[in-house]
Amino acid sequence: MPTCIRAWTEPLLTLLIAHDLLRLQATEDKNNAIAQAEKTATKAKLADRLINGLSGENKRWNETIAKFGVAEGRKLCCLIYQVCAK
Repeated sequence: MPTCIRAWTEPLLTLLIAHDLLRLQATEDKNNAIAQAEKTATKAKLADRLINGLSGENKRWNETIAKFGVAEGRKLCCLIYQVCAK
């Protein structure tokens, strides 16, 4: 290869190699970000299921306490407090 052409191609090849390395790193970063987003979405779905399940429990507990009446509800709260305090 003539020296003139080599003088032009060697810097271009160096730049091309650097570009490829940067592209590979960017692709890896993107894939890591996608994987993290999927994990976060999965956790959010599980949290949503948990919250929805607990909201049903809250409704059930409130209905049960209403059935006992205010006085019985107070007794139940005291009993729960005593059990939890032990």
